[in-house]
Amino acid sequence: MATSHLTARGRAFTIAGGATVVVGLVVEVPDVTRIGLLLFLLPAALVLTGRRTPSLAAHRAVSMPLLPHDGAAQVELRITNPGWRTAPPAAAVEHLSPALGGSHPLVLPTTEPGTWSSHAYLVRGTARGRHTLGPLVLHRSDPFGLTRTDLELLPATDIVVLPRVEALPGETGLAGAGARSLPSPTAGENDVATRPFRVGDDLRRVHWPASAHHGHLIVRQEDHPVGPRARLLLDASWSAHRGTGPTSSFEWAVTALASVATALATHGCGLHLVTAETVRDDVADRPLVLATVLRYLAVADLVDDDLGGLLPVLGRAGGGTTVAVVPDRDLALFLAGAGTRSRAGDDVLLVLRTRTFDGAGRLSYGGPVPAAPAPLPGLPRTPGWRCVEVRAGTTVRAAWHHAAVPGPVPAGWSRR
Repeated sequence: MATSHLTARGRAFTIAGGATVVVGLVVEVPDVTRIGLLLFLLPAALVLTGRRTPSLAAHRAVSMPLLPHDGAAQVELRITNPGWRTAPPAAAVEHLSPALGGSHPLVLPTTEPGTWSSHAYLVRGTARGRHTLGPLVLHRSDPFGLTRTDLELLPATDIVVLPRVEALPGETGLAGAGARSLPSPTAGENDVATRPFRVGDDLRRVHWPASAHHGHLIVRQEDHPVGPRARLLLDASWSAHRGTGPTSSFEWAVTALASVATALATHGCGLHLVTAETVRDDVADRPLVLATVLRYLAVADLVDDDLGGLLPVLGRAGGGTTVAVVPDRDLALFLAGAGTRSRAGDDVLLVLRTRTFDGAGRLSYGGPVPAAPAPLPGLPRTPGWRCVEVRAGTTVRAAWHHAAVPGPVPAGWSRR
């Protein structure tokens, strides 16, 4: 829909015209009055005629709707003229999120009826998350510059920038987390798992003996993974994290889980992601493909009181290795809810020293590993957990190596 409005020059003409009309009536000079009426009515007439815009249609194509971090995607705009009138040259703006580089101006050439023009530009994903492309807005003005008409040719669409991923070592000492030791399902586990009936499930998958035992419908979960599995937990409690921007503790946690998920999926490990978003969408207890895990991590955000609602779901997300990234402020809460659930000796807990992520002293990613902090009180000594304290400036690769790869722990690290 086209919207027309007066420019600053048009408003000045209108005010001057009204004043001239008043002066002409006061001094009783008809010519002055007619000049005033012309100045007053000209902008209004141009506003009405500006609404008659040519019928243009637009289509947007994105080469990569899921954009890797720091990756580039090409966006192509095709402008067609399906009408019967020629569209004159015009200026247009493709509005973009600031993380994608800001607005992109375009100049549309003369478009004859039945013809089209193509315009392409690149966007680069500098920050993870869901960002907008568009809307594409056509701007036209009259020859006098008194009015401006804005026509939305194309609504906004989303593009998702995935989290940053660090390459992790392929060989680990975790059962189910490395290339050389992939565990089989837990002893006694049924080949076909069951779960409560959900709206839309096929009634032919109802497990009637289990339904009779539980008192409600139970269905067979045919897609239950029978290979190695991993449960990934992201604590997104806003009150527990520190820092802002890409060097915050929360961004480190997202990068860590994205890197771990990529490494485990590469070696055939099934993934369960437990975050506020997957719990909201009721998929935290389902196996997810890597692309879906990365997409959820891309849009993860800080929420209120997140961890308390995640721990019960973590216990229902199946067996396998657990990898959790938890701020030190939530350590006691995490241990109270999940500290005794490790059985196979291969669960990983990365504890963030959040105060090091806030203010001065923050180190850049890839820098030297900082000196060992004072030990955190209450780090679990429960058999089965491998815990590493993480400070700002620590790479995910280094933290994962010390948590998952067997061998002596270098100086400056704590693993328990």
